[in-house]
Amino acid sequence: MNIRTLANILLAATIVVLAAYLFNTQTPVPTSINTGISATGPASIRQIRISRPGKQDIEIVRSGPAWMMTRPAQVPANPFRISSILELLQTHSLAQLSAAVPDLDRFGLMPASAILTLDDQRFHFGNVNPLDHGRYLMHGQTIHVIEDTLYYQLVQDAGFFVNPRVLTSGAELIHINHPEFELNYRNGRWEQAGGNPQLPLDVLLATADAWAMLEATTVVVTLGQQAEEGEIILRTSDGIRIVLSARLSSAELVLSRADPGIEYHFPVQTARTLGILPEGGN
Repeated sequence: MNIRTLANILLAATIVVLAAYLFNTQTPVPTSINTGISATGPASIRQIRISRPGKQDIEIVRSGPAWMMTRPAQVPANPFRISSILELLQTHSLAQLSAAVPDLDRFGLMPASAILTLDDQRFHFGNVNPLDHGRYLMHGQTIHVIEDTLYYQLVQDAGFFVNPRVLTSGAELIHINHPEFELNYRNGRWEQAGGNPQLPLDVLLATADAWAMLEATTVVVTLGQQAEEGEIILRTSDGIRIVLSARLSSAELVLSRADPGIEYHFPVQTARTLGILPEGGN
């Protein structure tokens, strides 16, 4: 056997070995498919848990027709956020592969950057697929590739999931005790019981309506922080009592609730519609 023939044999053998190595070490490619990732319907879910590395776990439970956050604060949950979360159950899988593949960290799944638990079902959110920009999602023994709109919501702070309405839908406001005035709803109309001067009727009605419909632009969970003593008290017809303290700056209005430990943030203009004036203001 001449040298050229021997060299060709060695080269061919090298190519075969290299090809076998690459075949056995390359990242598995998901199989294209289009099917739902879960057979469970959103209406059956009773409990939601969100876990993210380095952040507080969030727990939300169904309470009748509504949802309540129970951790880290006990407060009504944002119904629109809940709807977005439950839509995941009806999301279609664009591609799949077995979760039994080694090195799940290649997909950002070990550890996962966010874990969503719906009752007893766990969904692990991983990296974005560089080819089709779908996100890897592990559910049970399957890794899915999905069109994702939920991940960036799941990694938000807890306040993102709190209902931004100070009074939840259906609550009837009947009493406003404010440092500048006191308003009561009696016999189908609002009356001023305290405060000087008396508010004109149109201002009184507009103020009461503003408090009843108050909705924050941002909510922040403030557990563990020192809260100011509340000087504004709201009461509803079903016995709910909400105590608030107001902080007004040139940038925004903040209404704080020491219990359950949250802050509602509003544009600064909201202060005037609520009758809240800066210190020394008129």
